[in-house]
Amino acid sequence: GPLANDRSSQLGPWAANGQAADAITPLAAFRQKMGDDHVLYAKGVNIPPFESGLAAGVAAPAPPSATGVKDAETESKPASIDDAVAAANKADVAVLFVGELAGMTGEASSRASLELPGDQMKLIDAVIATHKPVVLVLESGRPLNITWAPEKVSAIVQAWYLGVEAGNAIAHTLLGDASPSGRLPLSWPRSIGQIPVYYNHKNTGRPSAPDRWHTGYLDSPKDPLFPFGYGLTYTTFKYGNLKTDPRVSADGSLHVSAEIENTGKREGTEVVQLYLHDRVAPTSRPVRELKGFERVTLAAGAHKTVEFTVNANDLGSYDPDMHWIVPTGTYDVWVAPDSASGVQGSFEVQ
Repeated sequence: GPLANDRSSQLGPWAANGQAADAITPLAAFRQKMGDDHVLYAKGVNIPPFESGLAAGVAAPAPPSATGVKDAETESKPASIDDAVAAANKADVAVLFVGELAGMTGEASSRASLELPGDQMKLIDAVIATHKPVVLVLESGRPLNITWAPEKVSAIVQAWYLGVEAGNAIAHTLLGDASPSGRLPLSWPRSIGQIPVYYNHKNTGRPSAPDRWHTGYLDSPKDPLFPFGYGLTYTTFKYGNLKTDPRVSADGSLHVSAEIENTGKREGTEVVQLYLHDRVAPTSRPVRELKGFERVTLAAGAHKTVEFTVNANDLGSYDPDMHWIVPTGTYDVWVAPDSASGVQGSFEVQ
């Protein structure tokens, strides 16, 4: 793919004094770890750059490519989808590095579309058509439209712009030397029409009766493609046995715990998240609010009780007169792997 050997883009749009010459690309890292004979490479397509949207008279930061680093292997012949398909057919696994050039995101670099720029989808479709396992690695500064991906590729890695060590980080993760434990810092939209989409929205007041009223979209699920806090690793985890204080005073502390079990066949790290919801506050409150998280590493088959303590004052909100209060009443609590699931309980603030 076009970003497998792009030193400049992996530095991102605000690398300041970052030197592309220092960057280790995914292609270089895979070759170093596996040997040249075990890695086939084809660029496939080029990503056409957009013109800068900066206003006249405002200087854009110098792109990392200003260091003059050239990719001799990429420059030596035109990008060809046929070459990429030929390489995929010879391989056991195809790893596609696609996304946005660094200059396509950041200040004065908004886009009206979330589609992959240029002919990248043509490349992706052609490689998927080989029926080889495909790992999709996205390098971008924003979520892109990949609603098609969960059904067509074996794995998705959102790499963002990881900097000079991007290649090593990606290679170590995909080859199993490191266990991925990153989690999404945003809700991943299904389409641009779904934006803005975020997990901590307020209740709409609309009834949820899909057989009578459409309270979302006629042509799309209302939920994001991937929720805030979502992320997978090379094992699976089970949540259970949630316990919480049944009551807490407005000047006390809340204690919540849940049991996390590694149900897979290898060690892994889970990011256990705590969410709360105030049912009856004087002002409308988000349907969920993240109040804590903890990274837990468990061997295969192991389990652990994860505990959270929350100061009751952190349950508060501003009332209509802009006074910070801790409303009494019922609260919902979740211990979860993301903002859309988990084990649930409730407690009272008195």
